[in-house]
Amino acid sequence: MSSNRGRTEKVATMKQNEKNQNPSQNIQSQNTGEAEKNKMKTELNKQNANQNSNKKLNQLTTDEGNKSKKNFLQETKQLNVSNNENAINKGINNDLKGQETNIPQDSEEIESEFPNGDKYIGQIKNNKKHGKGIYIFKCGDKYEGDFQDGKFHGKGNYIYSNGDRYIGDWEKGVKCRNGIFTFRSGDKYEGEFKENQFNGKGIYYYLNGEKYEGEFLSGLFHKQGLYIYSNSEKYEGNWDHNTREGKGKYTYADGEEINSNWKEDVISN
Repeated sequence: MSSNRGRTEKVATMKQNEKNQNPSQNIQSQNTGEAEKNKMKTELNKQNANQNSNKKLNQLTTDEGNKSKKNFLQETKQLNVSNNENAINKGINNDLKGQETNIPQDSEEIESEFPNGDKYIGQIKNNKKHGKGIYIFKCGDKYEGDFQDGKFHGKGNYIYSNGDRYIGDWEKGVKCRNGIFTFRSGDKYEGEFKENQFNGKGIYYYLNGEKYEGEFLSGLFHKQGLYIYSNSEKYEGNWDHNTREGKGKYTYADGEEINSNWKEDVISN
């Protein structure tokens, strides 16, 4: 019986010695477990942060981006409607012959009123408006600038009856090359024109402080451009007819950046 008690005490002593001899293993095991737990927690936080960033960005796309795009489309629509309503090339009286009983000599300044109610004050050549002049439409629109062969040609200032205004280049009655179009709302475009529309490189300023600087096609944001929001956040990258499309970088006000691919105004990856 004493023999059995001795073996039991010996086994207990060996186990206690093993425990005392290897405390670092226990601590290391605990530390490893804590490290793995912290690592998993960090990864989870990172995933949540990315999800929140994407959620925030997509929400901004829906709210701010679409709001700005909507305003821009409304303004460009007004520009096109103004051009169509006034029918500059069709409505203007190019030939003065028959409008006056005594046609003055070329380059003399005349004042003439047409049967449709339009008026012209300025120089003429070959019975046509040519040189410097002012053309006042019955609807209230007014052009002041250069004429050639009866059409707006050269530098000119066109004021619409609704408060819109264009100052810039004209060619055969059409806005072209470089100009500034100011909307009655306070928005403004400065840049290149082609066939009466924003085409090429330009800057569109919103009254609320937002701004787009880049390329335009037929009056819309297209190809490379930078859009700065009123909250100082910005998008720089590719556009396709007023929609963020392709590679682009979104920068938050705090400096955080997201480089990604875009599809129909939202992040695609």
